[in-house]
Amino acid sequence: MHEALTNAVVHGNLELASDLKERDDDTFARALAERTADPHFCERNVLIEVDHNEDRCCWTFTDEGRGFDYRCYLEREPDEESLWLSSGRASC
Repeated sequence: MHEALTNAVVHGNLELASDLKERDDDTFARALAERTADPHFCERNVLIEVDHNEDRCCWTFTDEGRGFDYRCYLEREPDEESLWLSSGRASC
């Protein structure tokens, strides 16, 4: 759940690409600081819905970011190298 919430905030609401974390410099930290200070990004919310019964619990995280085209990831057959790349570097 921690990872889902973090992704919703960082990649969804703040719209920061995953590949920024993979750089050797402080690009990700600087971008994170800038976006969290920008009212356009920092005032967004994450809605967390929980549905449960005796057998299961389902958590849904909905951010206010612009999203991405997930369909291309469902329809393609990834090669072995692509499986090890972050979503920010993999392309459809």
